[in-house]
Amino acid sequence: MNDEGKQGTLQKPRLYLDQNIYDAIRKGEFPGSLEKMTEEFEIVYSNDTIKEIEANKSDEIRNQYLDLFRKLNPTFLQLVLTEKFRITDKATFHRSPFEDVYTSWRKNEEETSNVPTAMGRLANKLIGGLPGVSILEIVEEQKTENWKMFQKTIEQFEGTNEEKIYLESQLKQVQGHLETVLSEMGRVLSENIKDGEDYPGIKMLRQMVGKGPKELNNIDHPNVIKKIWEEIKKSPGIKNSGLTMETFFGLDKHPIYPNEEYPIYSKVNTLYLKLNQIGYHPDQDIEKPNKFSGSMIDSSHVGNAMFCKFFATSDGKLAKKCSAIYEYLGISTRVIHFKKGQ
Repeated sequence: MNDEGKQGTLQKPRLYLDQNIYDAIRKGEFPGSLEKMTEEFEIVYSNDTIKEIEANKSDEIRNQYLDLFRKLNPTFLQLVLTEKFRITDKATFHRSPFEDVYTSWRKNEEETSNVPTAMGRLANKLIGGLPGVSILEIVEEQKTENWKMFQKTIEQFEGTNEEKIYLESQLKQVQGHLETVLSEMGRVLSENIKDGEDYPGIKMLRQMVGKGPKELNNIDHPNVIKKIWEEIKKSPGIKNSGLTMETFFGLDKHPIYPNEEYPIYSKVNTLYLKLNQIGYHPDQDIEKPNKFSGSMIDSSHVGNAMFCKFFATSDGKLAKKCSAIYEYLGISTRVIHFKKGQ
């Protein structure tokens, strides 16, 4: 079996489950047969699944999830990154015991828990969140936390002195590269966003396109995203702007590394955020950090599922956005929407 890439040759098709499906199973509310599902599909989960499990403050609920995953015996999906920790369109699949994966994840999380994600916070800022915080503040905060993380890694390293010197040199290179990227990103964004600390984000975008959920939610397959663009480009704020469809949706070039290949996985995340911004079956109040964080994890689930044959969710809004994105990008993963009471 080929454990890298998309589907490969399998005896059973891979099925990626959204967190709400695991939760329904845990509560005894799942409408289907658990035994039949595990017989017919290879169940797949990811780091993002674990993040949502760990977000539960109750040890009782965590233990219920542990029991559930023992029964499911799912496969762990892990994204393949480049040597510079950049996303690729490849994934590996592992059948390691869930307890081992979970323990490893928690250890890694403890070591990096104080490192905020600059990209996430900047994205939150660009949709109108984090009032009173400037873009440059976010960038400088991330630089500081990166430095702390690298220092901690070096301090905790238990290899030989020569190995430690080599590790330190490599981490300094990575740190220098990240600081350059963050500084450039902060400069460009600050030059283009003049109202810095109180950028209106979604409100301004929807005013510009002259559309919102009332108009866009009526658009359905086929060619959902193309139809959305056909509506949007008629708006006074867009039709004379010179924007192309690819530029408007952020698909013409990688926003951080414009001279490099733009992975499909990253395009999935970009489209998910943009559909939320303009109001196509949007998540509510995503300007708020906790809501934004949940929406970003949803977009990661949508990206992870592209490596599987099926993606199951009970979130109707997510299913609509996901189907539109997969259709536009030519991703063959089939979306299964389990409705309550189905």
